[in-house]
Amino acid sequence: MKKITVAILFVLVFTMAFAVLPTSACGTECGCPGVGTPGYWKNHPEAWPITEIDLDLDENIDFTQEEALYWMNQPVKNDKSITMFKAVIAARLNWEMDCHDKDAQYWYWEGVWWLNKFPVGSGVKANTEAWQYSHGELIYWWLDEFNNGRLTCLPRD
Repeated sequence: MKKITVAILFVLVFTMAFAVLPTSACGTECGCPGVGTPGYWKNHPEAWPITEIDLDLDENIDFTQEEALYWMNQPVKNDKSITMFKAVIAARLNWEMDCHDKDAQYWYWEGVWWLNKFPVGSGVKANTEAWQYSHGELIYWWLDEFNNGRLTCLPRD
């Protein structure tokens, strides 16, 4: 029953989201040079607009650029917390470059919430409650769409 409920919720959210997406990407009109993927940001540390990222809701969970790059260069190896971390960091860096909208901000904070509950490196498997039913997979999907320029801002060249 739980899987059916989650599947129905996913379909509804997915359908509603595409019904309200803008018809054009913001590109340069929003002052944004284009969104970058986790791969872009890990390979272009000189382009980072900030060198410390605060991911806390209740505690001080700060990552220096060096610490964030360490995790961004780690293979996922069956740990979805690393997958989520990479997407959240990319979204934050995109946000700091003025590449954002209200939906991107919402999913960024959902990702931060998830990482506060399941910290990077905690070994979250894809078939677990944490990923499938704590909305990890859905949050990641939205962040991935944003970071790849499939929502409102165009991707970087």
